[in-house]
Amino acid sequence: MQAEAIVTQTLTSDAINDIVNQLNEYGANDESLRQLKQDWPQFRFILCSEDDMGAKEPYMETDSVQLHLIAASLGCASLTREPENAVGLVIAVIEPED
Repeated sequence: MQAEAIVTQTLTSDAINDIVNQLNEYGANDESLRQLKQDWPQFRFILCSEDDMGAKEPYMETDSVQLHLIAASLGCASLTREPENAVGLVIAVIEPED
């Protein structure tokens, strides 16, 4: 298995908006995650359930997902509220209520 390259490019508001548009068009699932990683190789993406994020306030929310910014860090993964300090997105899928 190859080691993942260190991501050095940070997100911009335009990139986040383009990614949100992709998610709105294709949904948030394993297939769209693969496509995001292919289209945006300079950024990291994690797909999970909104329940996995606990009480953390998202950076942005749509009808179907919450977006959390992954902070640039050489240590353990952490979140940030500042796009200029972010190297990726946690895409937390909002599960429909019963």
